[in-house]
Amino acid sequence: MLTDAFLDQVFDPEATLALKLVSLSDLGDEEVDRFRLRWTNQPADFRGSLIDRLVTITEDNTEINFDAIFRAALDDAEPELRIKAIDALWECNERWLLNRLVDLAEDDLDTEVRAAAAGHLERFVLLGE
Repeated sequence: MLTDAFLDQVFDPEATLALKLVSLSDLGDEEVDRFRLRWTNQPADFRGSLIDRLVTITEDNTEINFDAIFRAALDDAEPELRIKAIDALWECNERWLLNRLVDLAEDDLDTEVRAAAAGHLERFVLLGE
């Protein structure tokens, strides 16, 4: 279970890299909601750094799954963080992502986000073949 004390550490800019971020793997809906509340109150550079660290962890360990966090980051106010979230979900083939990418490609206010979303739609086309 995701505790407030653990979330305090996650969002503490002074926390060490040794923080066990793997505990953020496979979060349930309630836990994602709690995470999202803290996420929006953090500086953009910290949010971006956290996404980068989570991506690095998933590259090193394929059993770790931060898709719930990356999914939450698709709604970030900062376009560059939405792009990072899109890129972080490169292995996800779930239908919700297909729908979300279509929405982002059509409706996002930022052209770079629209382009990133459209680019990632290619893999769904290939899966459909």
